[in-house]
Amino acid sequence: KVPKGKRIGYMVKSGREIRKKIAKTAESLLFLKNKEALVYDVNIKKLKKMDIEVYSFVQDLCSRNSGLLESEWMKDSTVVISGCGSVGSLVAVQLARSGIGNMVLCDPDCLEIHNICRHQLDISAIGRRKVDAVAEKIKLINPDINIKVFPKKFQDVPIGDYCDLIKSKDKTLFVGTCDNRAGNALVCQMADELGVAFAALGFLSRATVAEIYTMIPGELTYGTVFKTQIQKGIFHEWGNLHYMDEEDIGKVTFVPGLDVDIEYGTSFFSKILLDMINRTNKEEYTARVFDSLTQYTLLAGTSDIQDAFYKKNLEPFVPMSVEMDEEFYEVEQNC
Repeated sequence: KVPKGKRIGYMVKSGREIRKKIAKTAESLLFLKNKEALVYDVNIKKLKKMDIEVYSFVQDLCSRNSGLLESEWMKDSTVVISGCGSVGSLVAVQLARSGIGNMVLCDPDCLEIHNICRHQLDISAIGRRKVDAVAEKIKLINPDINIKVFPKKFQDVPIGDYCDLIKSKDKTLFVGTCDNRAGNALVCQMADELGVAFAALGFLSRATVAEIYTMIPGELTYGTVFKTQIQKGIFHEWGNLHYMDEEDIGKVTFVPGLDVDIEYGTSFFSKILLDMINRTNKEEYTARVFDSLTQYTLLAGTSDIQDAFYKKNLEPFVPMSVEMDEEFYEVEQNC
């Protein structure tokens, strides 16, 4: 039985159990007894034998990934996602469809009405904790996935709780989808301490440009690269200034942007995540994009780029992989 699923029958060990269930039911039922299937037809009040075709749930659920992803490898992988907003919820759903076996969701917020236009949840989940509702949606996609939810900020979860969920460091990935750089830096710091990979996705003004950052253990951390921006706290405020009246700025708690732009950038980001998760599984997996990228990548989903630096340097719909040298730091700090 899966969440919101309808029970269609029972697994039993004896004919006696079947007779007990039949005596109390007013509907047709399926019984599985050892390797035999029996259907009770309530209309004629008789049991009929039925042929069984056995499926391997994970392999058949992910059968269309065959040749692209190795289901057994993915089943042992763990992804920790900080933030279950429009980006985090889509990342979680896409990875669940890809066959990830273990997932951790962190977010202290409840779903609000303004979230719906670009969130993976719908209006029926308003008022619920995002982590609980997203976990339920994922279970409807893959009931076998192991999900742990923390309805709190990422940094408020004891590090030991994360350690307990890691089966293999090579198959573990921490993902930052926070709405500010400081939050993503905390996730990266934890990943660095645990010796696991990290990736973060953010969107610049109006969600027209996706900003992707990755870290394999031993590489530069997010907090090191964006130290100046984090100290100034400009990422969140800068995005809001483009389309809010001055008196409204203090009330804004989100960065406006269209769902199609967010899904475009997030889908590309998810391809990178799959490459990172499978990076050591070279015999069974061929990387799509990660091997050709640097730690910092920008992807514009439109030709209408508002900001002067990105408008000058970015080609729409083509990933721009940036080498982070001293000139890059200087340009970024001046933005």
